[in-house]
Amino acid sequence: MMFVWSTLSRMDYVKQTVRRLPIGSRFFLLVAFLWANTVIADTLPQDNPPLYPLQRSNPKLHDITVSVGIPWNQAYPPRGGETTPICWPIVPRTNWAFAVNAQPLVAQLKNGQIFLKEQNAWRLCKPLTPTGQWELQIPVAKRCYGSLTFEVRIRMNSFSSQLDENAAANIGWQEKWQGDSKSYLAPSDFIESSNEIFTQAVHDAIGENTRAMSVHYTAKTIIRYCLQKIKSDGQYENRSRTNVRGLAVNGAAKTVVAGTGTACDLVCVCVATLRAAGIPARPVIGLTNKNVVGTYTTESRYMVWAEYALPGAGWVPFDPKRMQGTVDRVPLKDPWQGLGTMQFLNTRIPIAFSFVVGGVNKAFDAIGPWSWIPIYDGRDLPVPQNLNSIPWFQSENLDSYVLVPYSPSIQQLGVVSLGSGTSSPPRVEP
Repeated sequence: MMFVWSTLSRMDYVKQTVRRLPIGSRFFLLVAFLWANTVIADTLPQDNPPLYPLQRSNPKLHDITVSVGIPWNQAYPPRGGETTPICWPIVPRTNWAFAVNAQPLVAQLKNGQIFLKEQNAWRLCKPLTPTGQWELQIPVAKRCYGSLTFEVRIRMNSFSSQLDENAAANIGWQEKWQGDSKSYLAPSDFIESSNEIFTQAVHDAIGENTRAMSVHYTAKTIIRYCLQKIKSDGQYENRSRTNVRGLAVNGAAKTVVAGTGTACDLVCVCVATLRAAGIPARPVIGLTNKNVVGTYTTESRYMVWAEYALPGAGWVPFDPKRMQGTVDRVPLKDPWQGLGTMQFLNTRIPIAFSFVVGGVNKAFDAIGPWSWIPIYDGRDLPVPQNLNSIPWFQSENLDSYVLVPYSPSIQQLGVVSLGSGTSSPPRVEP
């Protein structure tokens, strides 16, 4: 009864709002409201702590706010945009973080002067691929009444990580990987692990017998090999003159050919080579307001690291940027800074296991982590920020277009650290 009352009260408010809007605007607000109140959200998954020899500790709370401006200046969205939601990635539960579902997930969309806000945006979320990642799907109107801006707010709890090196070294290989790990063996966007170049890299790093060592030692050997072969410029973000546009990533295959890439590319190379060796691995796209080792505060920004699966235990975090140049001569049996035991991991908030939610084919005008539809067919990523005009295809069925002015989308990132967190999430239904 309380839910019905709440829904009816909100509907009365919407009706009053709709009467004050232009006729063309009313359809958008009513449809969006009804859509948000008829979708049944999946229950958030159970907490997912790691098992020994992995352990999490020292939880920290963070409030995340992300605002993305889409300066579209036409009366209708880019082709296909009116039937495709804007998507933002969410990782509700991992070994090293969880969404605090007792605190609302809030999503809002501004379409010109029309403002839509969903205080319980878990209703708009769907668990999709890759495994463990959800999509927050924000509906878009058939008409645009000015620039679009969407905002997402969520509270996250993140942990430091510890790894018992001796115990990890004694864990053998499995005949078949279990649980969520098995879905992170196949190639994916920017991680072309089936390319022969990575098969050869595995043989160069560890020899023909890829299971001569334990999973943990094999992973450490491969990661060190990648760090020694690839140079990195240390950059995670693609930026305009003053704003973040997205992630700076070219992909594992291109980076190996060039021998150099970004900090994101270094992650891609490590993950691709681990997968080629039969070890599940994944990139972790996250937000932070700290430097790489968590010792001082910076502006809020993206940071990318990685994880590989340890049978029966969970996901071992590692940071290629932190490790590069520090582990060349460190024995496998010793702890490595930036792998397994990471006291500063609780300053990072994971948001995705893919660089573009829903796939790179859905990237708008830069590489992730959000998605919608391509700003135009055949666009480069990122679309050059100094481009004056772009083609606008006015019909789904016609290839004719007109040239319209172009301005790049921009992202505003906010991380506010709140202090100590909790060891496990309260069980609250969304």
